[in-house]
Amino acid sequence: MQFQIKSMKRSGQAVFLSSWLCKVALSTCFDREMFALQNESKGLGESWKKGEWIVSLLKITRLGHPAIRRGTEPVSTEELHSQKIQRLIDDMVETMRDAHGVGIAAPQVHVPKQIIVIEVSPENPRYPNQEPVPLTVLLNPTITDHAETTEEGWEGCLSVPDLRGLVPRWTKLSVSGLDRRGQAVQLDAEGFFARVIQHEVDHLNGKVFLDRLPDLKTLTHLREYEQFWKS
Repeated sequence: MQFQIKSMKRSGQAVFLSSWLCKVALSTCFDREMFALQNESKGLGESWKKGEWIVSLLKITRLGHPAIRRGTEPVSTEELHSQKIQRLIDDMVETMRDAHGVGIAAPQVHVPKQIIVIEVSPENPRYPNQEPVPLTVLLNPTITDHAETTEEGWEGCLSVPDLRGLVPRWTKLSVSGLDRRGQAVQLDAEGFFARVIQHEVDHLNGKVFLDRLPDLKTLTHLREYEQFWKS
């Protein structure tokens, strides 16, 4: 921040004004730093320091925003090793955990890139008692094989809040992609883990779980799901 002070007849007044402006500048910079670190609105990006950069809680894209339906592009090798993408991955992880999600895809935070993160804890209040899945980061994921059998299960979505529906998904699958270091990975998943992978890969293709509902009669608000349908 730069200030230009016109010459004044009394040097004392100039010194006083210069000192006062410096205090204003320092106070403004301090306030901006505090705003970045203590932003009360998570939608605008609550932030804190982690490692070499600031980790933020990103605004989650809701159904109706064009970003949800737009589709995505692969992450290039050059992009993968950039601070921008590595920071985005950290932000996605923190955003998912803060929202009690079990997975999140880049389009859900307004980024049209093929990145998904998944983590399942039995203590997750939105999906309790599921088999745990350690933090999994996949870039450019592709489902390469899957079982012929499907199974219906209740799904919700951070981008479609307060709704649940019965969605059929393949019971087993194989998925290939890259980890955050650029190493090729091949995962075999079944049950809830396979369901979450399919849900997140759908996001990369501009789809949400509502598109997979065979019967809209199963669509329910979360409170009614808890009251009448949750087993």
